[in-house]
Parts: sequence; structure tokens; C-alpha cells
Amino acid sequence: MLGPNQNSRPVHPLNGSDVRRSPVNLTQQACHYINLTIAPGTRRTYHAGQTRYLLLCRMYGMNPYPLMQRSTILFMTHLATSSLTYGTLKVYLAAIIRAHIEAGFTSSIRDDLLLHFTMQGIKRHHSVPNRVKLPITIALMQILKDTVANHPTICNHDKAMLWSAFTLAFFGFLRVSEFVAPASTIFDPQCTLLTADITCNTDLVIVLKASKADPFRRGCNIIIAPSQSSVCAVQAYQAYKALHSSVAHLPAFQFANSTLLTRQAVSNHLQDLLTHASVPDVNTTHSFRSGAATTAADANLPNWLIKAQRRLPDLH
Repeated sequence: MLGPNQNSRPVHPLNGSDVRRSPVNLTQQACHYINLTIAPGTRRTYHAGQTRYLLLCRMYGMNPYPLMQRSTILFMTHLATSSLTYGTLKVYLAAIIRAHIEAGFTSSIRDDLLLHFTMQGIKRHHSVPNRVKLPITIALMQILKDTVANHPTICNHDKAMLWSAFTLAFFGFLRVSEFVAPASTIFDPQCTLLTADITCNTDLVIVLKASKADPFRRGCNIIIAPSQSSVCAVQAYQAYKALHSSVAHLPAFQFANSTLLTRQAVSNHLQDLLTHASVPDVNTTHSFRSGAATTAADANLPNWLIKAQRRLPDLH
């Protein structure tokens, strides 16, 4: 068990002293499946919260696990006095509960009433008026296209790359994590969208190897047909490929300086472009997916047709 001065993380319950009595390969596979229940990005966020919790416990001489009412409430109170949002506090609470469970304990702390009251009080204290966030619709995509093309400081290669990524995200109903790299110089070929994962003939065919909604990584194919309009993912990708020397095993979207497109880069460029276009309050990283859904709903497309766009590959 972790003590307040130890640097190790909680030990997974399947890696305990009884592992000698169970097949090692099954134990490892079980741990692998358990780890797949959360996405890599979420796990990194959880790790940040768990690290902050361990530091607080060391500071005040508290034993971090199993989670106790006092240490959990003090941790939430400590975070509430920082610049973190209430949403981040909830994520960090989920992170330490996850570590608590992975250490072999139950999650009864979720039902603690005093912790619930503490969180409600923090939420009320931190409450701010919610601003309406606009999804990116076809109309905004047309504005984006003109703004990208006329931007004074973005080079032609990066203009083509950004516009291709934006149209791919919009028409593919993609989450931002499904088409960007986790860092500007680092990527995981098992998760990141690579050049080899995109085929462009008459249609665009994107092979998603993993996503938030696919924890077991069965993968799926997304087919995007030409739109026959000024906003077309197929044309945008063809224009990008004409300027970019692609390598099959590298991420599909790269800047001219060879750095990779990331979530932060998408957010920064999108905010910059929409500021140039005088369009405020856009929910940046989720706006393409939500905007595509809004556009589909306005066009009265049935839900089954939208969902059919993601096709599972043959499992033979």
C-alpha cells in the first residue's frame, strides 16, 4: 500500500501476491483490457490528477489510499482554491477514484454525502453564466475557407493542411483526438491517424484504428463522398496532398516545418481564424463534430444514415 512518502503508484489488484496461482498471460491480458476502458488522453489527465493528490497527501502526512473522506475533501478544497475549473475538479476526483479501485478497494467514497456537499458548494461558488458555444455549420465552414485562404501569415502548405483537416473532421463527424497527434513531435502509430489510413480516389476512405467510442480497438472505416460544393473534403485533401510529401507511416496532418497537428494547434488556429472572421464563441475542439450533427439534423437526415457512415471492417 502507498504511504505518504512513497513515490510509487497504486498497485493493480491483478498484480498482487496471488499472481503465481494464475496464468501470467491471462493476467497481463486482463490488465490490458482494463487499461483500454479509458482513452490515452484521459489516462494522461488522470495521471496529472493522481500526482497532485499524492503530493498533497505527502505534504500533510495523509495516507492516500484507500480513499478516505477527509483526504478526498481536502484535495477537492485544495484544487478549488487554485485556478482549475469545476469541470477539471470532477475529472481529478474521477482520477483518484480510479486509482483507488485499481489498488483493489471499493468505490464507496462516491456516495459520501459530505463529499457531495463539498462538491456542490464548490460548484455554486465557482458558478459563472454559461456562454452559448456555436457549432461549426456549413455556413461557418464557408467563412473558414475564405479566412484560411486569405490569412496573411499562414503559408500555402499549412493553409491546405488546416483546411483539409477541418473538412475531414466536419464531414467525418470526427472527434479532434481522431485526426491529430498527441504532441507536436510524438505520436502513437496504433492510435494516431496516419497517411496510410487515408485513401483518396473518388471518395475519401478513413480507417480509424481507435477512438473514444472504440475502447477495444476494433477499428472502423469512414467513407466521405465528394460534396459537389465549395466545401468538399475530397477536394481539400487532394489539394493538401499536392503540396505535401507524404510518408505512409507518419501522421496524416503535418505543418510545413514537419511538426504534427495537435489538439492545441487546432484550437489555436481555429480561434485565430474565427477572430479574423469576427465570429465569437465557437466551441473549438468539439465544434466540427457538433456542427456536422447540427447540419445533418437541419437537413432531416435520419440517425441510422448518419451512424452508417462509420462502417466496421470485415472481421474474417
